[in-house]
Amino acid sequence: MTRPAVERSALVGASVKRARLGLPFVALIVAWVLLGLSLIYRVPETLVLDIGGSHARAYLHGFDSPEKNEAYRYAFSHEKAQVFLPGAGGGLWESVLRFDAVRPPEAEPARLSVAAHTASLTWAPTGGLRSYHILTPASYGDLDVRLTTNPFQVGAHDPRLLGIPLDQFMAHALTPGLPLRTAALVIALGLGLYTLARRLALMPQISVLLTLLVVSLAFWGLVEARLLVTVGLVRWLVVLVGLHVALWPLQRLLRAIYKRCAVPLTIGEEQWLWRIFSAALLVKLGGILYPHSIIFDQAAHVLRMNWILDGRFLELYRPGYTSYMGETVGLGAGQFPYSPLWYLVVVPFHFVGLSFPDATNGLSAIMDVSKLFPIHLIARVTLKSRRTALFAAALYNLIPMPYFLLSWGNYPTQFGLWASLLATAFLVVNHEEFQARRTFWLWVALMALAILSYTVLGVFSITLVGLIGLLGLFQRGGLGPKRLQFIIAGIIVAELFCFAIYHVQFAYSLATETLPAIISATTDRIDNPLQTEADPRDNAQANFAANNQFTLNHFTSLALVATFAGSLLLLQVRQFGRWWPVWVGWATLFVLYSLVSAYVADMVLKHVFIVMPVVCIWTAVLLDRWWRRGRFGQAAVVMVLLFLATDVVQKGYVYLLVKRHF
Repeated sequence: MTRPAVERSALVGASVKRARLGLPFVALIVAWVLLGLSLIYRVPETLVLDIGGSHARAYLHGFDSPEKNEAYRYAFSHEKAQVFLPGAGGGLWESVLRFDAVRPPEAEPARLSVAAHTASLTWAPTGGLRSYHILTPASYGDLDVRLTTNPFQVGAHDPRLLGIPLDQFMAHALTPGLPLRTAALVIALGLGLYTLARRLALMPQISVLLTLLVVSLAFWGLVEARLLVTVGLVRWLVVLVGLHVALWPLQRLLRAIYKRCAVPLTIGEEQWLWRIFSAALLVKLGGILYPHSIIFDQAAHVLRMNWILDGRFLELYRPGYTSYMGETVGLGAGQFPYSPLWYLVVVPFHFVGLSFPDATNGLSAIMDVSKLFPIHLIARVTLKSRRTALFAAALYNLIPMPYFLLSWGNYPTQFGLWASLLATAFLVVNHEEFQARRTFWLWVALMALAILSYTVLGVFSITLVGLIGLLGLFQRGGLGPKRLQFIIAGIIVAELFCFAIYHVQFAYSLATETLPAIISATTDRIDNPLQTEADPRDNAQANFAANNQFTLNHFTSLALVATFAGSLLLLQVRQFGRWWPVWVGWATLFVLYSLVSAYVADMVLKHVFIVMPVVCIWTAVLLDRWWRRGRFGQAAVVMVLLFLATDVVQKGYVYLLVKRHF
């Protein structure tokens, strides 16, 4: 048995022994949850839902879109509707429904039935805005109020059947009690976090302390804003269970990949990688699936996925609405390939019971988190430093830009960035071993994926690897021409494949519509006077200034300073002479497309997103240098990481619960 295998076997054996000593910690977690919830739910609570506000949508089922009049906001119920407040608390509640039961003269007078657990009440409400007080029992600690009304049709040209226009729902706890369902969920989450920490080789004492800290934060949330915490418990538990299920096969897959890349992981390195991955997945996947998350472009992409189910796939595949170069990209004409591959990847999840929003958001978050592995791999291969590579992997999840990408819902962009990073990592790993036939066809497959995932990112990816190949001609050793030949041959074969199955239908429109539109837009901007006090679309200087300001607003200044300092330190790294084409190629890509963005189209930060890996790696070089300076340097690294984490949490809170809501 090899030494790594012996070490892994010993580690497993030690973990089993420590697990036997974990029962007292398990009991402590359960006792802490029950004690904390018992104390919190002893205090009577008043819960209020503004039905017309976006925060209420997570608790409503069977309601129409919110509307408003001069006095208040409201939402019409359908014939059957539900107000569900998870974890409200056990016992009896006084529920207050405020609405106006007035209807058109030709409509039948309203009749409303309200049911909660074992109680029900039916009456005929009168016109005018009134509050109706009803005694409602909770069901296992959840307040589940179901409304049934006789609907009316809005008008001859509006087929909607509407019930009552509910303005506000308020609930006062009369006999506070422990919510059994919520208690079970919090206990399951606590035990799941504890066992996950143990599986990630953390000591029992550390595992239980981390778990109690997270549970205590949940207690604080329950005290401050109960419903904001309880509404996400089920989804967070699903994410945690999914991570537990996937961890074992993913660990073996990762070991095989790193062994194939000739950079086998040490036990400690692998453990830290999975700790970073697990924390990032719980935050990003749990955050994007959180019921209060509002993803900006989600509705438009879900609509296109529904087109596939409706037999309208060719509208996505052929030149048309989705590929039209309209005003949103700074042009008024032309067609540009907008690959439907993302939609084809997501649609099968619909047939296993996942909704399109959950499937597309979940897959986007998983792709984003998984980028830490190719980032780590690139850093390991190029810098030969395990600690620097781990810092780089962690930093990707401590800068806000990836979180903005998730919240915007740019799913094809996410797909393209992921595919491009895989292709770049493959090129780095095979930087000097590119003659095998299998290597070439894997390269072709990765380039085809990068091109078909999202055309703009495919162009970016081709530019990046092309720059790396061209710059490699200036290196000593004689491998530059062969490497460039390998790169170009793979690009050509991949593009021929993409052309045959997709791009061919755009050839004519690209030549006769798109190219003239680009030339015209570029000429117009060159002719306009260069001034920053203008519409960003008017001239290059205004567009360039606006793009830079937008980038700075969505970044962390400390990370930018650290990136610049790290790039200077990179010049002193012994491996720089071998890998400078990679770093210079990445930097050149950013500068090049910053200029193109100013002339042709709003890149929506795509040229920024694609350089995120190099930002993380260069910053990691600086942090590693500090870490090797001793205690003061290590303290500085910890402070930087904590600052970045705090910045991400603050920006995440604003986007999740403030900015996108009204």
